[in-house]
Parts: sequence; C-alpha cells; structure tokens
Amino acid sequence: MTNPQRSILAIPVNLLRECPANTIMDLMTIVNNGYDKQVVKYGIVQTPRIHEVTTFFGDLGIDIDDCILYVMVDDVNDVVPGLLSSGTVGGYKWYDIKEILPFKFSTENVKSTLAYRPLPQDKYSDSYEITGFTSFGKGCGLKTFEHTLSDFKQRYNDCKKLVIKVIVEHELVSYYEQKLGFVELDRVLQKKSELQSSGFEESFMVSRDFHVSSMVRTI
Repeated sequence: MTNPQRSILAIPVNLLRECPANTIMDLMTIVNNGYDKQVVKYGIVQTPRIHEVTTFFGDLGIDIDDCILYVMVDDVNDVVPGLLSSGTVGGYKWYDIKEILPFKFSTENVKSTLAYRPLPQDKYSDSYEITGFTSFGKGCGLKTFEHTLSDFKQRYNDCKKLVIKVIVEHELVSYYEQKLGFVELDRVLQKKSELQSSGFEESFMVSRDFHVSSMVRTI
C-alpha cells in the first residue's frame, strides 16, 4: 500500500540551476549514493558519478535546455514546508515546480531520482536519455519511472524514444528489459586504455575493461 505522504516533485533543470549550492550538494550526495551500490559491488568504476557541486549538471548531462529532474520523497514537508500539491498521480502526491525554492533533500527522505535529457539533435532528434536514475527502496525506481513517464511525454511530445546506456557487468540489462520495457540494441567492449577516445571524461576511471549496452524504449 502506497504511503499517503509519499510524493513526486517535477523540477525543470533551468530552475534547479538557480537553486542554492546546498540544494545541489544534497542531490549530488544522493545520486552518488545510488550509483555507489554498483561501484562497491562490482569494483569496475573507480570514481563517483558526480565529482563535485560545480560539475553536477555536466556530469549528469543535464547542462542543456529541456531537461527535467523527478524526485520521489517520503515527506514533502521535509523538502519545502507548506508546498502546495498540483494533484495526484498513481496514488502519489504530485508537485509541479514552477519557481526557485530552498529545497532540502536528505538521504533519509529521498526514495528515487530520475532525469531526462535530450540527445544530440543531429543524431537522435526524437529521443531523450535517462540519467541520474537511483532507487532507495523496493520498487521506488520502477514507480518513479512509471508515474513520471506520462508527465514527461506531455512536456516533450516530440520525444518518440528513450535511450539508456548501462555497464553490462553491473547486471542492469535484464532489469531494464523486464521491468522498464527497454530493448537492447547492441553492446560493445570498452577498453580501459581507450576511455577518453570513446568520449568519457578524463576524470572517469575504471579498474578494467567492461561492456556497454545501448538500450531503447519506444514511447
């Protein structure tokens, strides 16, 4: 049974950019905690998902227009006291953020995060990429995806496909296939010695070669 206080906030990134550094620090900590599960378990990636507050948007690829971040929380009053709900979606209270507010995101309160970013127009004019996808409770990531997809499609009705790339050795391919309805397009071997030439940031470090799976879902 859904917790009646659990809520989803839809935050346009152009507003999030104007928030205080403390807000971005909160989100950086939370997203890194989510990705650290794979870092610790598999020992392939040697660096955090987000390196510092100043690189938050760039590291997640949401440093461009038309990005949106969704955050599921247990208690919205812990984020911003007195925030008015704009309705409900799937039994969750929904908050469509339209102004800059002093958000406070705690690791105890946030249950999931999910961002959408447009892919380069010269390659995928009708596609967006999922990024910053974390889950801190059973089924929370899945529910966040399910209940934000309709809102996202209304905002960006030109989007026809969602794309995601995952490290195969992190055992996420079957999750995206079976739970989120993605289809694997291909997988390639990424050599440790060729990270930068493959488009990875200089700060990205790994312990060994790994495989990258490209997955897509038509919406």
